[in-house]
Amino acid sequence: MTAEQVTIASGEERLAGVLALPGPGAPQHLPGVLIVHGFPSGPGGGANSPVTFPELAERIAGEMGWAALTANLRGMPGSSGSFSLGDWLADVLAATDFLVRHPRVTAVWLVGFGAGGALCVAAAAAARRVRGVACLAAPADFLNWAREPERLLARGREGGAIAPGQPADWDVWVAPLRRLAAAARAAALAPRPLLLLHGADDEEVA
Repeated sequence: MTAEQVTIASGEERLAGVLALPGPGAPQHLPGVLIVHGFPSGPGGGANSPVTFPELAERIAGEMGWAALTANLRGMPGSSGSFSLGDWLADVLAATDFLVRHPRVTAVWLVGFGAGGALCVAAAAAARRVRGVACLAAPADFLNWAREPERLLARGREGGAIAPGQPADWDVWVAPLRRLAAAARAAALAPRPLLLLHGADDEEVA
């Protein structure tokens, strides 16, 4: 198994990522999976949210023989820019394109955690090249965030995902919170598979 740090272009921003590939003896052509983190929570959340994902990618490559990519979306450690929900969706699509273009990858699946899971559904709905999606504790929509955008902004700054002075345009930043809903876009995945995992005692994600 090999793992390398990669840089993914998403518009004008650059995203830090890790690409893991199976070792010698693996087939030349591989299925690929993009692993998408959630929104940072609490002090240091920007560093902690995706910190274990490279290890997960390496395990997938080593034990399953897949190509596995993890990307730090904008505002997260090593990546430029600041969080906005619309821009994070663009980042997921850019990372999907990056993996699709890899010469050894023949098909791509998306796996997302929390808000990242909802974004995976939205990305797959817009991109037929995605073969399927798995979501872990993904919200059906972001209306809770839309009702208290100032609180979300404070959490993003606390977690390090939103730089001082951002967002530059408040209305543009808030708009995707109201209109982007995984539940409304899930039907567009059919007949591709969609796996939903959710804890029965999860009081935050409904």
